[in-house]
Amino acid sequence: MGTYKLNYRGFEVWLKHYKGECLQFSTQPQIDEDSQTISASIQLEPKTPFVLFWRRKASYSPVSALCQVFLKNGCFKLDNDDVCAASLVMDKTRRRTQDSRTTYGNLNAPYKRKGSMKAGRMCDYPVKTLENLELNAPDSSSSVRLEIRRIRGEVIAPEWVTDPDMQEFKRSNADQMDIIDDEQKNMLPFATFIFEFPIPSDNRANIPLTISSAAETIHSKPSRSATKAHVMILRRTQKKGPKHTSSSVHNVSSDEPYPTPSSPIIIEIDSDEEG
Repeated sequence: MGTYKLNYRGFEVWLKHYKGECLQFSTQPQIDEDSQTISASIQLEPKTPFVLFWRRKASYSPVSALCQVFLKNGCFKLDNDDVCAASLVMDKTRRRTQDSRTTYGNLNAPYKRKGSMKAGRMCDYPVKTLENLELNAPDSSSSVRLEIRRIRGEVIAPEWVTDPDMQEFKRSNADQMDIIDDEQKNMLPFATFIFEFPIPSDNRANIPLTISSAAETIHSKPSRSATKAHVMILRRTQKKGPKHTSSSVHNVSSDEPYPTPSSPIIIEIDSDEEG
């Protein structure tokens, strides 16, 4: 069995596919003592949902800590690309908080509370989803990061609150606790765990040079059975005058293998014509 756990400073951290399979590393874990960080890379197939787990190792003394999970370039493109996806605590007086912590059931909006995190690449999502969500570009690599900051004294659990936009999230209550590794004092977390999801350098849309338009939007959409590169061109024509919209669809296949064969390229071209 390959390596799938990050072990550092008395903690174990790992990722699971939402169906329960542990996600294996594609690189050996690297420790940076200067930043008190351990990291590794994982190659994910498009649309792979995952859940983060961590625990205090049984051979170490229990610890009280604020645990915050950050998702960089996640499913939704928000004002801040480095989003706090979940906030939990570990309390040394409560054993169960040492044995198992997870993002499942604790995700902040706009993610589903009892949902999974997902890398935010355009090619991971159907085109109809892109009409309603602003997602990251295909070459935006993603990562999930767990920061652990120790607490001295009383531990106050995060509480669910609703913001003015009716989005539900967990407030950490960090300002009400004595944080040893205090971010407000520019202190590093006691331990940081990073899982990187790199995009291969050749994983780019291979657009034929004969296709051009003054205004075009390129989306990639998974296909269950594709074995070659496929290009779908959607041309929407809007005639001036009375509202009139027509669409034409062309499929183009290529013998060149696409870096992710299950993801055809969909090109939407808008153009105006005189009515």
